[in-house]
Amino acid sequence: MDKLRNLVRNQFERDYGNIKRVVKAELHREFGVSEAQRNAGRARAFGLFVSVVANRLGIAPAALADKTGMEVADVEKLLKGETPAEALHDDLLVKLASAIHYQPEVLRIMLGRSRDDSEVSA
Repeated sequence: MDKLRNLVRNQFERDYGNIKRVVKAELHREFGVSEAQRNAGRARAFGLFVSVVANRLGIAPAALADKTGMEVADVEKLLKGETPAEALHDDLLVKLASAIHYQPEVLRIMLGRSRDDSEVSA
């Protein structure tokens, strides 16, 4: 009986083991990312989005800095996606949204936040 059980187990592993490994790898890729990694990815995408929108509107980094009260060097970092998510506080999001003609809530959603989150942390 043990031989039969081992034979069945080995056959099952050969037939379905690869599928199981692929599914596990995909699940890990999708859900195994830490919150810090997700935030970094969101902040990078956010910065690149603001860069594209500002370019389309013809807003130079210096003008964006003036509209948001940021230093030009900080705006350039933001537009390259190098600003950490923690540095993107709600007041800044509101100013950025106004400068690029978007609703602040859209920018909050891009960073994985809600209005309630920003009010609590403010």
